[in-house]
Amino acid sequence: LKRIAQEKAQLVKDGKMKKQKPLPPISDEEKPFELPDGWEWVKLGNILHDIKYGTSQKCDYNISGYPVLRIPNIVKGIIDLADIKYGALTDSELKDLTLNKNDLLFIRSNGSTNIVGQSTLVQHDLKDHAYAGYIIRVRLHNEYINARYINMIMKSNLIREQIEGPIRTTTGVKNINSNELMGLLVPLPPKNEQGIIIKKINEIDTTLSNLKVSIQSAQQTQVHLADALTDAAIN
Repeated sequence: LKRIAQEKAQLVKDGKMKKQKPLPPISDEEKPFELPDGWEWVKLGNILHDIKYGTSQKCDYNISGYPVLRIPNIVKGIIDLADIKYGALTDSELKDLTLNKNDLLFIRSNGSTNIVGQSTLVQHDLKDHAYAGYIIRVRLHNEYINARYINMIMKSNLIREQIEGPIRTTTGVKNINSNELMGLLVPLPPKNEQGIIIKKINEIDTTLSNLKVSIQSAQQTQVHLADALTDAAIN
């Protein structure tokens, strides 16, 4: 965190970043539970490089501008470019809204509580793409933070409770803003442990997927066997 703070200060000094309003420190009462040695509670705003809302430009299917990601393109937790619209963005707007590998996209407004605050990881650079106004882009300090770990922890009950608790509703639409995102409490291990955690979770997901396939295969075999026994009994 000290290195991130030093880097932010240098970027502000060089005019490459606006000075952010300091976030309130985390009190002991706010910490949900005790963390292992080497871990610490941080606010998302302490570990991000940049946070930005998307374009308010009207978009349509006329291929005359730049592709703009909307909620349908990220709602499944992955980027799906099958149903893309385009917006007449200037080169300056596109530069501000470009998408880099390891950026996180958050849905900030939706009618469904479980969709508001949902995050999607940008898996590779999308330099010629922008994103719509109902989406917030979070860019982390990737030298020190594993974006895959942050994307994973955003789906946990710990974070979802923080997101869904203060959600505001305007005419049936539920919202979360950038300040609320920056205030999220995140359990942060050292970067090498972040990578180990992601690797272990991927291994568990693979095992579960293989078990699911095996169970489905066994169920099909059971049905075929039951059919064969029934046919044999009848005949």
